[in-house]
Amino acid sequence: MKTLLYTLLIIFAFASGRSFADGPGVGKVSMKEDSQNAKKGWSSMFLEADYSYTRHLGEYEEVWGSSQAATLSFGKKFEKNWMLYFKTGYAKTSEWKDEREGNSMIPVLLGGKYYFDLGTVMPYFAFTNGFNVISQKYDNFGGKTDDMLVKYAWELGAGTYVNFTKNFALNATVSYNSSFYYIDAQMTGFVYSGGLSYFFR
Repeated sequence: MKTLLYTLLIIFAFASGRSFADGPGVGKVSMKEDSQNAKKGWSSMFLEADYSYTRHLGEYEEVWGSSQAATLSFGKKFEKNWMLYFKTGYAKTSEWKDEREGNSMIPVLLGGKYYFDLGTVMPYFAFTNGFNVISQKYDNFGGKTDDMLVKYAWELGAGTYVNFTKNFALNATVSYNSSFYYIDAQMTGFVYSGGLSYFFR
């Protein structure tokens, strides 16, 4: 009986010692895996500066032709393939056809992007929604005015980031824009934009 008891104690002590010895190693492997997962699934705030050119369509295009804008976006990139951001800036239409001054706009937009993380290249779909504050010098019929208009606007497009450092990326987007103006002359058009993005990570 004593021999059996001593044998069981020796086996138990050996097993306990082996578990204790293996414990730190298992912990290190787990920590390493957690670290890799955290690195892969990071999220961060970001800031973007973009220039865009809009080629308008329809009646609005016949009068104004095109517009250009400089915008800033600030938002957050989530690890689950989503980005949310606030976007504003300054835009100006081309001059009137007989070279009078164009109108200016301040966009105030909230947007989202769904991205595909492929490493260096990160393509995405984007949607923005909000309104334009329009400083109108001339209406669409050529009448001189001095009005401040607030018009609903939305934009749907696709683009990509090209990451060239840990924090910096080039950004390019092609979008379809629809901004309310007059019923017969909506500010619709195709928007071509590009710029620089900085990720705080």
